[in-house]
Parts: sequence; C-alpha cells; structure tokens
Amino acid sequence: VGVTVLGEESAVNLEVLVALEPDLNLGTKQRHEAIYEQLSAIAPTVISERLRGDWKINMALYTDAIGKGEEGKAALDAFDARVAAMSEALGTALEENI
Repeated sequence: VGVTVLGEESAVNLEVLVALEPDLNLGTKQRHEAIYEQLSAIAPTVISERLRGDWKINMALYTDAIGKGEEGKAALDAFDARVAAMSEALGTALEENI
C-alpha cells in the first residue's frame, strides 16, 4: 500500500485529497475544525476532540467510525492486559525506574 502526502497536518492539500476519493476522513478538532465543511464535502468526516493525551478515546472513536468498534475494543483490552502482565512481571523494578 502506498502513501500519498497530503501536506502538513495543519495545511491539508484538499485537491490531492479529492483525487484520492476517500471513503472517510479522520481529523482532530484543533487542526481540522476550520476545514470540516470542505472535508465533509469530500467524504464523511470524523473529528476527534483530543489531539494528545488519551489516545484510547480516539482509537475507540475511529474504530466505531469504520464499523469495527468491537475489534477496536478487543485490541484495547489486549493492550491493557499486556501492560498489566508486563507491569506485574517487572514488579519493583518498574517502581525503581519511575
């Protein structure tokens, strides 16, 4: 799968985006709210509230948007389980490095 550069995150080249004929646009409020109407004219557009911080909320939003909410939840649950297992395995060594 190739990658087409659309410009900078804060300066999307809408002409290039139109040529790609996307099924869905994903963006963030901070960077894309000003061009939401243009993005929505190109394809359905989902804008997340958060740019940084709790990435899990954005992942849930995006997986729901593409009809894969259950798969997204399963992936997040697997991630949380792995973090818990690694934290337990590290034990006090983890606390020493925080």
